[in-house]
Amino acid sequence: MNHSMKGNGDMPISIMQRMAGQFTIALAIIAVMDATAPCQDRDKRPDWQLSGNLIPNGEFEKGDRQPDNWQGLDGLSTFWIPEGRDGGRCVMIDTDVLLTQWQERQKEIERDPDSKASARLPTKPPKYDTVAGNDGVHYKSLAHVTYREGAVYLLSVDCRTSAQKNATFTPFMWCRGYLTHRGRERRIGEAQLYLHDAGPEWKTHCMLMHPSKWKSTINDKPAQPEYFKVVLYAYWPPGKYWFDNVSLVEVDETRLPPELKKMTAQPQRPPEPPGKSRK
Repeated sequence: MNHSMKGNGDMPISIMQRMAGQFTIALAIIAVMDATAPCQDRDKRPDWQLSGNLIPNGEFEKGDRQPDNWQGLDGLSTFWIPEGRDGGRCVMIDTDVLLTQWQERQKEIERDPDSKASARLPTKPPKYDTVAGNDGVHYKSLAHVTYREGAVYLLSVDCRTSAQKNATFTPFMWCRGYLTHRGRERRIGEAQLYLHDAGPEWKTHCMLMHPSKWKSTINDKPAQPEYFKVVLYAYWPPGKYWFDNVSLVEVDETRLPPELKKMTAQPQRPPEPPGKSRK
């Protein structure tokens, strides 16, 4: 193409075409993001979405000092802040915290849930003594979501991280199935949504969950969950992880749009974190 050719406003046609292509891609991304956002209004749901969001307060907008229907915050590694994807609130997990300080903070909370966290102590490379290099940080929904036999679910969450250049951040989210057997809660299966390529920009991650295909048994008989619990998790490398729009919706898998089906094709295992030394 002759790059000297002009379009409207004397802009080169090649530049106009590139801009148009970029705009089309942007619209496609927005459409997919909208597709993963659960609609609570039954009359406005797409035909593939059979329920509203089953996770109460998955958008983290409701609450007083902490988000409703989620576990308490420790003020050291877990925070509820106005930095959400759409300008609202979200949960931030900081794993760059000394393990000893984090452990002491959990004991403080057990003694006094209203106690105030002390200032975070500085950490030094290689940071294997941080909570990131050991247990990681879990943040749990308090909801028990009832399982409907044979149902297929879409699990999704928005995430961003403080990843630097060449760093690999892979937090993830569990959706675990439970039942009560002989008076005890038994975990009988789980879906693990790995948030691959999480970086400084918000990104939607999602996967399909088929509890009817889980292989759990009790007394050698197939077992299905009675309810689900959702857990957010961040670990290595040490840094900050923001989570928003946690969602679990029942879907008609046969009606999912192609873009959404592509997004749900998740790897089965996460990248391995760097080897850790205890020395």
